[in-house]
Amino acid sequence: MPNKRLLTFEELTAFHECMAIDSRIRILNIIQNYQPICSRDLESTTGFTQSFCTRHLNYLKKRELITYKKSYNYHFFSVNDKFKDLLISSLITTTEASELGKDLKKWHNLNNKGKLINTRPL
Repeated sequence: MPNKRLLTFEELTAFHECMAIDSRIRILNIIQNYQPICSRDLESTTGFTQSFCTRHLNYLKKRELITYKKSYNYHFFSVNDKFKDLLISSLITTTEASELGKDLKKWHNLNNKGKLINTRPL
């Protein structure tokens, strides 16, 4: 078993601050399941406006819960490795009927119709 670094108190606090808003939980859930994911695909999946998504993505980046790479005109987001296990354990109780489950179904529907950018960054 690899030796994993424990989160600092500040990192744990930042994680829980990020999880305090349902919109950020929805964004993190989608990123966790489909990373790397383009910000425009997040907007399409959640129905959030570009400015709303950008504000919350910047909040998550500032607290280092997510990382991003730019490819051409797109930003692709992933969950920071040091938070993956904690995020997965926090989201594990998600049910199909929840808002999180609905987001995942919507992503699949949009992806199957070819309406997502859904490309991997270079």
